[in-house]
Amino acid sequence: FTFGFRNIPINQFVSIEDVIVGDESGWYTESRSEAPGTYYVDRDSGEYVIYWFYPPTRDATRVFTVEYTVTGGLIINEEVGDRFFWKAVGPDHDFPIESSTVIVHMPPGATVDTSIEPAFFGVDATYTISDDLTTVTFQAFNIPADQEFEGGVRFPHGFVPNVKPPWQEAYEREQAWNETWRPILNLLGFGLGLLLLVGGLMGVYFLWLFAGRDPRVGSVPEYLTEPPSDLPPGLAGTLVDEKADTQDIIATLLDLARRGAIVMEEREGEVFGLSSLASRGFVFHREKDFAGPLRSYEKLLLSKMFGRRDQVGLDDLRNKFYRHIPVLQKALYEEAVKEGLFPASPKAVRGRYLGLGIAGLVLSMGVGFCAAAGFADRVQTILCPFTSLAVISLALIVVSRVMPTKTRKGAEEAAKWRAFKTYLRNAERYTDLEQATDLFDRYLPYAVAFGLERAWVKKFSRIPTTPVPRWYIPVGMPYHPYHRRVSSGGGPGGGLAPDLRDQRVRPAPSLDGMSDRMFGGLESVSSGLFTMLNSTTRAMTSVPRSSSSGGFSGGGFSGGGFSGGGGGGGGGAGFG
Repeated sequence: FTFGFRNIPINQFVSIEDVIVGDESGWYTESRSEAPGTYYVDRDSGEYVIYWFYPPTRDATRVFTVEYTVTGGLIINEEVGDRFFWKAVGPDHDFPIESSTVIVHMPPGATVDTSIEPAFFGVDATYTISDDLTTVTFQAFNIPADQEFEGGVRFPHGFVPNVKPPWQEAYEREQAWNETWRPILNLLGFGLGLLLLVGGLMGVYFLWLFAGRDPRVGSVPEYLTEPPSDLPPGLAGTLVDEKADTQDIIATLLDLARRGAIVMEEREGEVFGLSSLASRGFVFHREKDFAGPLRSYEKLLLSKMFGRRDQVGLDDLRNKFYRHIPVLQKALYEEAVKEGLFPASPKAVRGRYLGLGIAGLVLSMGVGFCAAAGFADRVQTILCPFTSLAVISLALIVVSRVMPTKTRKGAEEAAKWRAFKTYLRNAERYTDLEQATDLFDRYLPYAVAFGLERAWVKKFSRIPTTPVPRWYIPVGMPYHPYHRRVSSGGGPGGGLAPDLRDQRVRPAPSLDGMSDRMFGGLESVSSGLFTMLNSTTRAMTSVPRSSSSGGFSGGGFSGGGFSGGGGGGGGGAGFG
């Protein structure tokens, strides 16, 4: 270390004069040479800065003395007495201070006004008054970094010249304002903040109550053993959770397979040129002669998936198909609105309220920051209203997720589909599954849409007579396109698709039989089915590394689905 400094902001005094600096060896010489044993004083940017220089010092204790005379630093008041405040330690120090002692001597002939106690501000401190009432000693210990220490005393008027310093008039106006208006404005700030908080949160609640809550519907059975309408799985899933998820797209894919539009084939992979089930591959075939009705989002899915090709592999979809996910989700929402289930797209509704909440949060924080920067020293509760607005905005962000509302038809349909979901979850309690193995294939797309596919497959994998879906071709079975299909009944564009029949019916071996011939265990078949579902989901949602900042989350199937004082002085000090 070779120099020290002490900066004193020009605040409630006129000037600093007669500065001298010294150490144990004697007083320094005033000079700007910065040679050891010199000092100088700068006045710049509203403060005095005293610099002093000494021989290089390391691992030593040094004592420096800085003396100066402050002019115009007293508050002159004929009515209550004259006062003196001084910040011995300012807030600008990035190191702790073990102790600080301030000794205040009264003017000749004056004594401390004991009708009011000496005051200290900043850190906790103690004071003692001499027996003759002419000296007050303040002491503070263990002052943390960036904390200030200020002491103040009052003595009778008339012992110093009766000349008010030029800054006192403004100071007294400030004090009068603080005593009169600050409590009122603080109360107003707190009251306004409380009023905004209570009123705003109630407003958000009533907003949901009148604009976001679904219409009331009549009683619905606890469970329904059949789909309540011909709504396709993708739309049913979108209706129940008000979100067009990746699982709804996969459910739509399975529904199209059930209806004969596509066939899913599992193929052996190769490891070092040898066949391996551990590296399965999957190929999707589009049936050329399928002539069944399709909804707009189903046509879009087939178009984005196949283009003009008759078959695609998962490698054809990987890192490419993700671009179409938002378009397909939008199409699902539009179809749900067209079906009369929602008055508007749930995603658009969520986005609208989410945007309002984010805008309110940013605005309240920005304006609150500016208000605090300009008025926090006058009104301590200035941030209360803006904090309340920020909390209201956060509440709006949270409630935006439940703001989409259904039409009366949509609410009734959703209640019934939830009852059907209950049946799918607990089908073995209501139905003898060994006598109804055809339900596996028929309701699998709905199980996927509701996130129940793992439990659904597990229920039927224990039953040896459960047939493998005709649209799923495991390893070892050749793919043969259907030449002609005849369908009976069923709604347009999906939903309750009938059992599809072919002039040349493809054999449908049971899961158990297939496992005996090819896989060595029943679990291998369901494992292959899950692998196909998982691989398809990953391929459809995979994003190239260069574009992976966005991406999609579709979940997986193998783990269960998608699912004071104001005196002068202060400043800082230090060494370098």
